[in-house]
Amino acid sequence: MNARILGSRPMARHLLAPLVCALVAGWAAAAPLSARLAQDNGGNARSANPREVELVALEELLEPIRVRHGLPALGGVIFRSNGPMALGVTGFRRVRDETPAERGDLWHIGSCGKSMTAMLVAVLVQKERIRFETTLGEVFDDVPDMHAGWRDVTLHQLLGHRGGAPAQPDPALWVKLWAIKGSPRDQRRLLVEDVLAREPETVPGTSFVYSNAGYALVGAALEKRLGLPFEQLLSEEVLTPLGLVTAGFGAPGHGEALDQPRGHRGNEREPVAVEPDVRADNPPALSPAGRVHLSLIDWSRYLAAHLGGRRGQSALLPREAFEFLHRPLPGQDYALGWSRVERPWGQGRVLTHSGSNTMWYAVTWLAPTRDFGVAVVTNAAFATTQGALDEAVRALIQRFEALGGTEPPPGGPLPSDQPPPPEPLPEPAPQPEPVPAPEPQPEPTPEPVPEPEPEPVPEPEPVPEPVPEPEPQPEPEPPQPEPDPEPVPEPIPEPPPAPEPEPDPLPDPEPTPDVPPPDA
Repeated sequence: MNARILGSRPMARHLLAPLVCALVAGWAAAAPLSARLAQDNGGNARSANPREVELVALEELLEPIRVRHGLPALGGVIFRSNGPMALGVTGFRRVRDETPAERGDLWHIGSCGKSMTAMLVAVLVQKERIRFETTLGEVFDDVPDMHAGWRDVTLHQLLGHRGGAPAQPDPALWVKLWAIKGSPRDQRRLLVEDVLAREPETVPGTSFVYSNAGYALVGAALEKRLGLPFEQLLSEEVLTPLGLVTAGFGAPGHGEALDQPRGHRGNEREPVAVEPDVRADNPPALSPAGRVHLSLIDWSRYLAAHLGGRRGQSALLPREAFEFLHRPLPGQDYALGWSRVERPWGQGRVLTHSGSNTMWYAVTWLAPTRDFGVAVVTNAAFATTQGALDEAVRALIQRFEALGGTEPPPGGPLPSDQPPPPEPLPEPAPQPEPVPAPEPQPEPTPEPVPEPEPEPVPEPEPVPEPVPEPEPQPEPEPPQPEPDPEPVPEPIPEPPPAPEPEPDPLPDPEPTPDVPPPDA
């Protein structure tokens, strides 16, 4: 496995820039902590789930990578659809402090939480509470200053970053979000009114523009339609059903107690810890775009639900719903909270996303065909952090291979990604074989067509025969008065049916412009 194992990072150019302007200050909104992991005498983590599963330790694998890149702490997990296989956390909760980071610590996953928002919409669609094609015009009919360009924008387009939402909202909006007194829901309403009053950044549906504001619009739409805060909806419909008891919003930790890792700014030479106060995360209005924190074990459970869901093993959503969530919109590789790309180590299509609020960094890769995935986290976002996490991901993929990656997926082959499944679909094409049976019907039709054709062919032949009739030039004797033969040549110009070429200039070639539609 070499340095090219991951290929180019499809999301890196989109994640950090849109959030930097949001970090003028922060908002502490950490949820209560619970269900910490215990450890057995051998140092292996045990899940908070009653089914205790011993995990392979990854600390020795991750520690050299952490030191080499100057990260405060580094964590990683390997998992399959039936749960985590290996886990490791190394380093410290805060620089210049000897408190070690632990396996049960909480990590901010940034925009990796976007797929949770998309899953929430899918759950509500299954319950017929909303539709992916619900438009902003339908939901926000009480926004009087909405620009007309937003009215037909759908939730599906916004989740796929194709709804015209801005990559960089007006900086003045962030000042307003910090200044407003009220709940996260109040903040999102302010964001809705500000963004929708402006013209969309691009014509909706025409191009990909990564937008955190677009996901905030989705969250606000769910609040408006269901009458509950986004954070409550996500907790009740997704996090709790999946058993993610450590999940919360905002930077993890409380006050001055070093109970959780701290995010870090600066660089690997001069890192600066950020305490969980108003400077520790983006405004709560952006929770739908990525303000979730949780333990590595819980994050792996969430990710495993996507692997199992593709095999029809989820009680939360049917297989078709997961396939829809993982399907890119036309003209791009971004689906709904996921980028989908091809990788040889994944034996085809893989899913990936990264997230950062400029103080934390998280990356995950899923290989649905092979039914395994990896996730790595760190409490820093230096210029070199992305490369460090890529190296950690490569190491985890290699370790998966060593742990039995050649074994068949526990859930069996993936129906949608295997070439055989789509092939049997055309196999019932023997049914269209009866279609050729009617083809003989058109065959007799052409037979009568040639029959009339030969008939006219002989008919014109006698037509020229009358033409030679004027050959009895003995008649020209009376036309010796030379004026009479002159009218005889006059019929000669008549035969050139010059009118017949006239149909050639007709707009018959115009149907050629109809060819472009196939390109669309």
